[in-house]
Amino acid sequence: RLLALNPATGKVIWTNRSAKEISWSSPISAKLADKDVLLVQSSVAVLAVSASDGRTLWRTECLAGEVAPCPAIVAGRVFAANDNASALALDAATGKLLWQNEDIDLPDVSSVLATEKGRVYLAASFGPLTCLDAATGKLIWVHEFDTGFYSSPILVGGLIYLLDMKGRMMIIEDAPKFKLVATSELGEPCVCTSIFVDGSIYIRAGKHLYKLK
Repeated sequence: RLLALNPATGKVIWTNRSAKEISWSSPISAKLADKDVLLVQSSVAVLAVSASDGRTLWRTECLAGEVAPCPAIVAGRVFAANDNASALALDAATGKLLWQNEDIDLPDVSSVLATEKGRVYLAASFGPLTCLDAATGKLIWVHEFDTGFYSSPILVGGLIYLLDMKGRMMIIEDAPKFKLVATSELGEPCVCTSIFVDGSIYIRAGKHLYKLK
């Protein structure tokens, strides 16, 4: 279920979604027509839910499998993907399916990254990083790494930061051709997504919590 709680009391304000629609995915917040909305992936659908009362604004059945990645929203489009299903784009206002691509390597844990330059990035646990055209869903490029990803790609200052499961940070240009800018070794395995706050990077790895400048 998707639940909203009163932060002062912990009481449930509203619930949405049947317990049959399982998901490891976290909801993301967005503004649609000046309203606060939650975008959620379930095992069968992508939903837009009103944050104020839990109403389903739209629901598009377009996924399958045990869903872990979170969706992304850029320029009025919602981008979603899951292994054994497809990558896809939906109109953020209506939920209408705009494109769908099944013929690529799909993420099984890592969340979708969409950028304002019109590209969508998908990282998979078995090594590939895939870049798609946000307007059409067509493949722009794919790069095969020797280690896969559970962490999600993060865009900061025009660069994509992606930490592999061995603890290597890949820094990649958001560009129409693959370009690795730099790598940095953390020194231990990591399956968590990095957090960027006030010029610092926070990373929870196997046995340590890191703060990097």
